[in-house]
Amino acid sequence: MKHFHISIHQQQHNYAARFPPESCSQGEAPGRGPQEEGLERDVPEKKEDEADEEIVSPPPVEREPPQSCHPKPVSSDTEDVTKRKNHNFLERKRRNDLRSRFLALRDQVPTLASCSKAPKVVILSKALEYLQALVGAEKRMATEKRQLRCRQQQLQKRIAYLSGY
Repeated sequence: MKHFHISIHQQQHNYAARFPPESCSQGEAPGRGPQEEGLERDVPEKKEDEADEEIVSPPPVEREPPQSCHPKPVSSDTEDVTKRKNHNFLERKRRNDLRSRFLALRDQVPTLASCSKAPKVVILSKALEYLQALVGAEKRMATEKRQLRCRQQQLQKRIAYLSGY
């Protein structure tokens, strides 16, 4: 139940992509909102060097081209509305991405994994404490490893000395 955020987290986001302009109503498929069209048009084409990146998007839907949809001159009011919609769309994507990353971080901290309603400041502070504990444990283990290697060399020398008799 607590892993509902994984699908949001795994998506690749392109915050610089423009929100699609309003299309003509003549050729538009019924029941499709600007949100679905935005997801469809935001997907960049894959290049050879970007083969590692996975982009999650809905499958493309075939539509008939609009009959007589000529571009109309855009008034400043329409520009403002389009800019506002674009801004709101990108801001919503940013917030969703940030939220999913906080949830993923929360799930990685053992003391917070079972807490479903942890505030962001608690997630950050507990993650910092956990990271500092991990760094300290790593240093202790590295020191112990050096001591054990030294002891191993001493014992190997003693075995070589004793087997020489």
